[in-house]
Amino acid sequence: MSHSVALDALLKKGPFCAALREAIRVRGLTLDRIQAKLAEAGTPVSLAALSHWQSGRSQPEREASIAALGALERILDLQPAALTALLEPPRPRGRRNTSAVHAITEIYHDRSAVIEALRDMDPVWSGDVVRVSMHDRVSVGADRLIHRQWNRLLLRATVDGPDRLLALYNAECGENTLTITPMRGCSLGQVVSVHSSGLVAAELLFGHPLRAGEFHVMEHRLDIAEPFISDVESTRRFPEPLREYVLEVEFAESSRPARCVQIASSAVDSDDYTERVMSLDEFGRATAVALDVGPGQFGIRWAWTD
Repeated sequence: MSHSVALDALLKKGPFCAALREAIRVRGLTLDRIQAKLAEAGTPVSLAALSHWQSGRSQPEREASIAALGALERILDLQPAALTALLEPPRPRGRRNTSAVHAITEIYHDRSAVIEALRDMDPVWSGDVVRVSMHDRVSVGADRLIHRQWNRLLLRATVDGPDRLLALYNAECGENTLTITPMRGCSLGQVVSVHSSGLVAAELLFGHPLRAGEFHVMEHRLDIAEPFISDVESTRRFPEPLREYVLEVEFAESSRPARCVQIASSAVDSDDYTERVMSLDEFGRATAVALDVGPGQFGIRWAWTD
C-alpha cells in the first residue's frame, strides 16, 4: 500500500486516533464496510467503537478489541502492530477521583492531550457548578457532515464564587477548526486548541460570581470550519448525574438518513449500548430525551444506505 506522507508521520508518533483516521481515509473505506470486514474476520466491532477509536473518545483495551485491531491493521494494509504500538496505557480501573480535572479526563481517553489543553487554565470552579439540564442541537448538512452545534445549559452553583465553566470539545483528530460563539448568559474567556488531538478547551464566563444555590442559564454555538466533522453519531458522556438531557439532530432535506437509533449506556467508558430505533419528524429532526441520566452515555446514531 502506498501511504500518504501524513500517514507515515502519524504511524511514527501518533496519536492513535489521528493515525487510524488517516489510514481509513487513505484506504477509502467507510466505517460500515470496515465493520463488515471485521465481522467476516471473526473479530466484530460496533460502529460506535470504530467511531470512538478514530475520534479519540476511546481506544481498544479489552482482549477482543486488541484482536480486532490486529485484523483492522490487515484490512487497512498496514504493517502488523502499526496501530497497536500507538495505544496509550489502559486507564486504571477502580474508585473515581471527584476532582474537576479528573471528571473532565473521564470523558476522553487521551489524558495527556486533556492535560495539555488545560495546562494554562484553572478548572477549580468547574467542580463547583452542577449541570442540571442540557440541550444540544446538531446540524448535519447536505454533504452528510456535521457543520454546527448549539448548546443550552442550566447550571447550579454549589458554593459561593463560581464565575465560569470550563468546557472541553472534541473536533476529531485532524484539521477541524471550531469557532465558539456565546449567545446568551456567557462570554468567551481563554481558548486553548491542541492540534494533534483535536481537543479545544474554553472558558465560558458567567458575567458575575454565582452564589451557592444560584441557577444560571447560558447558550453558545459551535461552528466547524472545513473539513467538517464526519461523525455518524452525536453522543454525550455524563460522569455525573444530569436531571434532563435533550438532543436534536437536524438533517438537511437531501441528507436524511435511512436509519436513526437512540443509544444509551450506563458506563462512561463502554462501547456497549442499548439501541432504540427512531423516526425523523416532518422537519427532518431526530429528537432524544433522557431524564435522570448518568453516569453513562446517551445519544443518537444514524446511517445512510449507500
